[in-house]
Amino acid sequence: MRPRVFASLGLVLLAAAPLAAQDFEALLATPVPEVGNSDRPKQYGGGANTTIVPIQSFVPIVGGAPYASQVQGYYGATTLADVTFWAPLEVAVGVQVEQVCLETFDNDDLEAITFLLVGGEAGSAGNPTPAGVPLAGASTGVAPVPGYGLLCATPIGNFTYPLSVRTRGNLNGTGTDSTVQYYILVSAPAPRTAFAVTFGAAVITWRRVVPAGPATATFNDVPTTHIFYRWIETLAASGITGGCGGGGYCPDAPVTRGQMAVFISQSLGLYFPN
Repeated sequence: MRPRVFASLGLVLLAAAPLAAQDFEALLATPVPEVGNSDRPKQYGGGANTTIVPIQSFVPIVGGAPYASQVQGYYGATTLADVTFWAPLEVAVGVQVEQVCLETFDNDDLEAITFLLVGGEAGSAGNPTPAGVPLAGASTGVAPVPGYGLLCATPIGNFTYPLSVRTRGNLNGTGTDSTVQYYILVSAPAPRTAFAVTFGAAVITWRRVVPAGPATATFNDVPTTHIFYRWIETLAASGITGGCGGGGYCPDAPVTRGQMAVFISQSLGLYFPN
């Protein structure tokens, strides 16, 4: 048993036959084949919500070993070689992710499941090389054997929760924004006993948020110090309201039934079905 340290990831991957460091680092420089910013969550409001990424969403990407599911809902390597999987972070753009966890089963005191939350940047004129940036990670570690458990990722480097999911960003510090995809990367080691180290679904905790608002006010009667500034600016930025005319919003004016119809229809994206 020889621990392998991935300095660039801030993690210690403990496995008898771990994924080679150069392979892992090359993987993080590879474009993600599926955009993880789907509009799957339908819950609304400011409370905490949970989304499950099922085991079927994980696809093997590194490692030639076969894998199988002996226990329903769990994957594991079946021969003496590691298998690395990934799956998109299945949450909507605009939410804030507060935690990413992974269902695991570890019954081997010399092997460990390791996973990362990764932000992948696509290539662009100012960022010609696609790159994956590890944001958070965790490992079941070695002895004592934890058995079944929910393994939650802790921040790596300068990253801190919550993660604001965006379509564009500058995660790798090049100074140039490019398209960002978020995904979960799992290293499943070859166990000494079949299916002694496996993983299952990922559990994502997130919530919708109303942003603080821009530095410059949109309406002349709703300054940045207004008690309802952030919410009014959010309506304007979302195309739900254009104000009351003359550059104002008229925050203290009553709302008619006609205006209410516009607010509700625009905010819900209502339409006439075919």
